[in-house]
Amino acid sequence: MICPQCNRTIDDDAEFCPNCHAFVGDARHEAEKFVFCEGCGARIAAGERVCPKCGRPAPSILSTDAAASDLAAGKTASFPRLTREEIERAGMGREGRVPPIDAADGTANPFDPSLMSSFSRDELAQQSVWDGGRTGDDPYHTRKRPWGKIILTLLLIAAIAGAAAFVYYDPWGVMPGLYQQFREAAADAFPSRQPVAGATGTGSADEPAGSVVDADAPLTDDQVYVRISGVYETIASFPDRYGEIVDDYNSWYAYSDRARREEGSARAYALRDACDAVIEELDGLNAPEDTAYAQDVENLKQLAGWMRTRADIICASWDVSLSYVEGSRPEASAVTEPLRSRSFEDAAAADAFGSNLEAWRPVEKGATA
Repeated sequence: MICPQCNRTIDDDAEFCPNCHAFVGDARHEAEKFVFCEGCGARIAAGERVCPKCGRPAPSILSTDAAASDLAAGKTASFPRLTREEIERAGMGREGRVPPIDAADGTANPFDPSLMSSFSRDELAQQSVWDGGRTGDDPYHTRKRPWGKIILTLLLIAAIAGAAAFVYYDPWGVMPGLYQQFREAAADAFPSRQPVAGATGTGSADEPAGSVVDADAPLTDDQVYVRISGVYETIASFPDRYGEIVDDYNSWYAYSDRARREEGSARAYALRDACDAVIEELDGLNAPEDTAYAQDVENLKQLAGWMRTRADIICASWDVSLSYVEGSRPEASAVTEPLRSRSFEDAAAADAFGSNLEAWRPVEKGATA
């Protein structure tokens, strides 16, 4: 038999379990009352209705003598499996009881929509005509067309087209005034980039239209002031550009991708070229020999020279970095050698530029002929 405490198999005549030492004297007489589940094989007590492990009804109630409470609780045997012959016989009997749909004797189709709707068959047919005569549509759920979205899209297209036509044709004459305001704002922001009055033969406010001015003639002091003021604004933007090239240098000078190094060095070489262009413009300035702005011109050339020195040091380091071929990582000590060897030169140029930039801003000294 089986010990009720440790579930070990022991002798039928044993009084105590040799494994757990439990008293099993009474269990010997109760052993025959245990049954086993036909589904999972678990042991089921005689009084159990269902298997405590899988829930299958106990063999004791799989009979026609099951109590009504068992039937209500679903603790009975499953329905008997039908054979194929029984299923076919049941189907043949059902066909004789269900009337055919749209029978030849004129029996109405019980699934006809007209019989289940408040609309008559003719009204449903007319509704189908209104929907464009589409076959297969649901007569109770008509297809909704996105008229709202279509109208909104057309209005938006019309508004954009109208705005473009208004700007192009300018019926109120507004755009020329706006264009003139833009030109005046550009002239104030970038005076050095504006053409000198009369230099192109178009004349100025004080000259008759169509008069030709000699391009080799010296500039007036007023014109010199306008030119050097624009040059000064260009020089004043150099510190910001220098900060950008330092960031590019720190990010890419030791990168193994040579294309990336070339991209990072572009702004450094551009700044050095811009300094050279400013110095060249000031050297070629056709100012009068006795111009009142001679010292201002020299000051601006000095400022541009100091910034060129700082940019040239960065470019020299870039030259070393770009000498390394594609795929090889530049050696940091070799690349930064120009920065170390010219550090005092760079510091002196930086201090001189920062100390004199604001002090050397050109100041108008009055109109001269």
